[in-house]
Amino acid sequence: MSSTVVPDPPKRRRGMGNLQSMVLSMLVLVGATLFFVMMVARPSEVPRRSLDAGSVATQVQSQAGWSPSQRTPLPAGWTVNVARYETQAKVPTWQVGYLAANTYYAVRQAKAGTAEWVDNAVDGAQAAGTQTVGGVVYDVFADDKGNRSLVHRGTGTTPWTVVSSNAPADQLAAFVASLTPPVR
Repeated sequence: MSSTVVPDPPKRRRGMGNLQSMVLSMLVLVGATLFFVMMVARPSEVPRRSLDAGSVATQVQSQAGWSPSQRTPLPAGWTVNVARYETQAKVPTWQVGYLAANTYYAVRQAKAGTAEWVDNAVDGAQAAGTQTVGGVVYDVFADDKGNRSLVHRGTGTTPWTVVSSNAPADQLAAFVASLTPPVR
C-alpha cells in the first residue's frame, strides 16, 4: 500500500495587503474626494428671492378686516424675505420683513396687541424714549447691538405696530413714513 501524503491547506492570510497598499488606497480616496469637492459649484453669493408681500397683505385684509402696512413700491435692490399672518405671543400678527444691502426692516402689526406681544416683537430691547414720525408718537426701544424698534400702540380701529431695524434712527423714521397705509 502506498501512502500519499496530503499537504496541509495553506493558512489564510488576514489583511492581504500591506502598509504600502493601504496608504495608496487612502491617497486614491482622498484624491477622488477632493476632485468631487472642487467640481461642485459654489456661488459667491446666495441669491435672495423676494416674496410677494402684496398678495399676503390682501389675504390678511380679507381675514382680519384691516389693511396691513407695507412698503410699496420696493426700492431697487430691496427684497421681501418674510410675509405672513400668524399668531405671535397669542396675538394674530401681520409680519413683513425687508432686506436692503446690510440693513433689515421688520414690520409687525396686530389689531389688538398686548404688553407680551410688544416684548416679543422688540426682542429684549429696552425703552429709550419717544419719537414722532408723520405726526404719530412712537415709543423707541433699542439694544446694545444697534437694533431699534418704533412701537405704536393702536387704539380703536388702528392696529398696534412695531417696526424694527438695524438702520440708524433717521433711516428707520424714513422707512416708517414710507409705509402704506400709513400708521395712524
